[in-house]
Amino acid sequence: MDQEFVTNAGKVILNDKRLLIQDLKFNFWKTAIGEIGLPLIILSLAIFSFLNPTKPFSYFATAVFVALFFSTSFKQLYTALIKKSYSGYISINKIKSFELKPGEFGLETEVRVHLRNGRYRSIIFRTLEKQYEPFTDMLSQCIAQPQLT
Repeated sequence: MDQEFVTNAGKVILNDKRLLIQDLKFNFWKTAIGEIGLPLIILSLAIFSFLNPTKPFSYFATAVFVALFFSTSFKQLYTALIKKSYSGYISINKIKSFELKPGEFGLETEVRVHLRNGRYRSIIFRTLEKQYEPFTDMLSQCIAQPQLT
């Protein structure tokens, strides 16, 4: 008994034991490599220029750049590395809870599925299609039932 729900970028298939998230629109910047790779490349270039300065001022400029980088990108790196899940398959018994977050302009609704290991997976639905309502109803039924492994 598979149920399909249309999301903003693809679809979610919910069967009796797992949740399958299929993104039909590929966005490199939403992947783990895209979210982590670019900040780490910029940081490594800054550290490399710090180790090989050409002028005395470059020590100071690079130190200021690295400090600004960490102050602005640390939360993003922490979220991408530790809090966010990028898995396409989520077992139903690993889901702890979920929450609804309306979008900034009211066009999208984010369903944030919290997992038992402390991570979360965001699934974005279009608000006008209201596909998130049956999805959350089905999730609440699956979470409420005792899961046998």
